Amino acid sequence: MGARGAIAGWSVLSLLLAGCASRQAPHEGARLGPPLRSIVVTHPLEHWSKEHFVEMAPTVRVSVAAGGEAVTRVYLRLPDGAKITLRTAVGHAPRSLMFPPGTESDRVSYVRDTSGTKRFIDDVRGTRWDEHGTEYFHVYLPSDAREGSELVGVEWRRDDAAQERAATDWLVAWGRTHRSPDDGRTMDEDQADRFRSLNHCQSCHVADKPEATSDDDPMPPWPTDARGLYVPLAVFTPRALLSTSSSFDDPNVDDPFVNVHCARGNARLHGGPGYHWLTCADGMPVGERDLVAAMKARDEYAARTCNARRYLFTHMDDAARAQLEPLVRMCP
Repeated sequence: MGARGAIAGWSVLSLLLAGCASRQAPHEGARLGPPLRSIVVTHPLEHWSKEHFVEMAPTVRVSVAAGGEAVTRVYLRLPDGAKITLRTAVGHAPRSLMFPPGTESDRVSYVRDTSGTKRFIDDVRGTRWDEHGTEYFHVYLPSDAREGSELVGVEWRRDDAAQERAATDWLVAWGRTHRSPDDGRTMDEDQADRFRSLNHCQSCHVADKPEATSDDDPMPPWPTDARGLYVPLAVFTPRALLSTSSSFDDPNVDDPFVNVHCARGNARLHGGPGYHWLTCADGMPVGERDLVAAMKARDEYAARTCNARRYLFTHMDDAARAQLEPLVRMCP
């Protein structure tokens, strides 16, 4: 059932995060009291571009739902005049991004109907830091199954367990009574339980989390930055662990600019059209993307990665620019 029902360890990597929208009470649904803030996004398909968010396309792609029905995008918006800094990573080497107060990020799940002609937003998960550095999570769900229908959601403080419970109750109540645009169904009991278990966002978004050493690790495998985000750091990382899950399709398999390595021997291909993945006899497969070659070939995805690199680079302080300039020079 789209992002509502098909979220697992690797797709949690895509729940990367917060947004700016009209903060007003939804027109229906469970009652929501202060200090929680309810949110309505009235024109969601144009929202992120109109609000000056920039897509964060990691150098090595994130796996997607099997069958190609859903596509995720991660967007980031930085406050005017504020600077990203680099600091020594606590959990992994050699450096970590530190985003300034006022930063906002959203992970948006796009789906199409069964005919493939209509585009919907199925689910949004995000985070933001206010001017004092306090972090707020939020989730938006569609108001109905119509194309372009408004999104409604709620925001809560990361460190407030009571707010988190209230927000989760509200979101589950909404999902149980409003149809998902991808299949026209409401949440069933199993999906509601799954939603509740995944709405404790801070359990995965840990600052400076190191890269996984095994595919048995319950956490998403990629490292995080100093704010606990996965994808912005991966924009500057030429290599990444690849999914070994049969529940997802790894687009890196068919990417001519990605070389796959195993600690021992060659990677083994599994699956078929619309859902394929790689495994190694020893350890996890690693994908490494030749961004320079991809840009020379005018590869569309490489251009998106370079756009993200340039955006982040222009918002960095001088020390960060000095260290990351060689990676930006790969993007002519």
